[in-house]
Amino acid sequence: MARRAGFAESVRGQPGLVGAFLIDAVGTGMFIPFSLLFFLATTSLPLTRIGLALSVAALVRIPATIAAGPLSDRFGPRAAIAGSQLLQAAGFAGYLFVHGFWQLVAAAVLVQIGNSIFWVAYAPLIFAVAAEGEREHWFALGTALRTAGWAAGGVIAGATVAVGGGMGTSPSPRRTAPRLSSRPSCPLGCGPAQPRRARAPGPGGAGSRCCGTMGSSGSWRSTSALPFSHSRSPRRCRCS
Repeated sequence: MARRAGFAESVRGQPGLVGAFLIDAVGTGMFIPFSLLFFLATTSLPLTRIGLALSVAALVRIPATIAAGPLSDRFGPRAAIAGSQLLQAAGFAGYLFVHGFWQLVAAAVLVQIGNSIFWVAYAPLIFAVAAEGEREHWFALGTALRTAGWAAGGVIAGATVAVGGGMGTSPSPRRTAPRLSSRPSCPLGCGPAQPRRARAPGPGGAGSRCCGTMGSSGSWRSTSALPFSHSRSPRRCRCS
């Protein structure tokens, strides 16, 4: 009980640190689920270019992580974490002005480097602020705040988009999915799409579709200008 009371007192003595952990976790949870959709809606970049830009930034993070350790040792974990938050803030602010590929890469690199420095300096900071015997509680608290913050951020972002009616602008379908070679299939019995043909006038001037009949042997026989209402042969038609 005394140890728990001491840990609670230690947490109350570090409100800024606890708040920083929570804000970082909630912000990450809000951004990650909608990052690709955000860039699709606010830039003219296709999905493949957006994914490539974010992947390049993630690769840059690898050597940045190696360099973050000496920086944290030289300037201290508090200064390292403060600098990491400033880098991430600059990167997220840059996202608002991204229009091209390299602009996205530059902003994403700032975010990735800042995030890398943050997690490298996280453990030394816990050791610096926590007393002997409280460090495991601090690490548990940090993990709990991170998990809860990610979940809360995702819920907040989803609710915001739902209440606001979408992302503001809808990305073009040609950028979010490959162009399909054919239209959706017709119900029961329609086959591959046939070349478009002009409709021939049916009885009484009604339009008709260009269809074909399926022979008993399974061969396809095209029947031009066959009115739907006058054919009793099993047929397959082009979806319209």
